[in-house]
Amino acid sequence: MSHSLNVMPVLWNQNANRFCSFKNTFLLLTFLLLSFSLSAQSTYITRGKVIDEKGEPIIGANITIKGGNAGTVTDLEGYFQLKTPVGSILKITYVGYTDKEVKSDEHTVLHIQLEENTRTLGEVVVVGYGEQKKVSVIGSIATTSSKELIKSPQGSLGNAMVGRLNGLVSV
Repeated sequence: MSHSLNVMPVLWNQNANRFCSFKNTFLLLTFLLLSFSLSAQSTYITRGKVIDEKGEPIIGANITIKGGNAGTVTDLEGYFQLKTPVGSILKITYVGYTDKEVKSDEHTVLHIQLEENTRTLGEVVVVGYGEQKKVSVIGSIATTSSKELIKSPQGSLGNAMVGRLNGLVSV
């Protein structure tokens, strides 16, 4: 009987050590999984659609993260998606429209409506390699209406514009 009394504490200690080892391993794995899930929640995909005042999609609107360098543009239907940090502010810009800032939200699809800015639209000139402010263009800027061109008896568009636009030479 004395022999069995000596064996019991040894078996109990081995089982207790195994339990403690299992418990430590379980706690370590739980901590690792939680840290991965928390780091995964620090960014998410923000989705949305950009439209004008009439509800029409705006194609090619720029969406950037304020204070960051990531960004994207809207597709042919006005939709976009962008990987954003939690709580970030998105800046939406498009030529001829007032810039807008909205807070990104991971649970909803953003519907962003831009308003026309006709005041600054007249000061922007679209050139073959980008856009410039009207005051920085070197050269002549002239305009004519399509109604004036349609009234012209000329057969080609180039010849119809000669005489209506200063400095234009058509060959």
